[in-house]
Amino acid sequence: SKIIVMAQGYLPTSSLIDDCHKIGITDFLFSTELGDIKDELAQILNPKTKQDKEIHDDVTTETISHHKFPQTEYKNRKTIAVVGSLSRIGTTTQCLQIVKYFQSCGKKACYIEFNNTGFLNALKKYYTDIQEKENYLMYSNIALFHKEDIETILKEGKYDYYIYDYGVVTELDQRIRASFLEKSKKLIVCGTSPVELEAMGNVIQEFYHSDIDYIFSFVPEQDKQDTMENMCDRADRVYFAEYTPD
Repeated sequence: SKIIVMAQGYLPTSSLIDDCHKIGITDFLFSTELGDIKDELAQILNPKTKQDKEIHDDVTTETISHHKFPQTEYKNRKTIAVVGSLSRIGTTTQCLQIVKYFQSCGKKACYIEFNNTGFLNALKKYYTDIQEKENYLMYSNIALFHKEDIETILKEGKYDYYIYDYGVVTELDQRIRASFLEKSKKLIVCGTSPVELEAMGNVIQEFYHSDIDYIFSFVPEQDKQDTMENMCDRADRVYFAEYTPD
């Protein structure tokens, strides 16, 4: 049987995709748009020419990655995934601040809305000083992309860092959760109010064995030491965000 892997949100060079290649699985659907996924599927099932079919059938696991996905294409790009322990915890704010940080270091970074909050649509609707480009928005010198445009921006290769906003951790289904864990760097935004601490406990338990860092927002100076102690063996992965309204 032909095995085709739905790999929406993954990079062709990710470790999971590489593992698939090693066991002989060579067909993947990377697109985020339904129409593009159908086109990818059609191309896999019906190679356009006899020569294409022969290449598709005869290619080995050693050459498939070079045949379909040049390894240098994504070589120097870093992906950073950010998710919140609760809604309204400041996930999008931290994403935008991370973009600004890399810009201050002379790097090129962009924001990707990989959730269903509708933030970019609202920004476009209510803010007058936002610029609408061909396939993204520009605001405060930050390039803002919808998740449907991921494939395009990765192919263009304009940025050094791609900051993914995954929204709220409880809204990640199994496939999206895997996509989150696959990124180069993973951050969870937390807080120290009673409700936020309860959510934080659930998050730590769920991702205990993952290499995740934690950003705490709006923590009073006198509470920071207690927060570090409460994080136990995760204390070296805790960071406190400065107060950054809007």
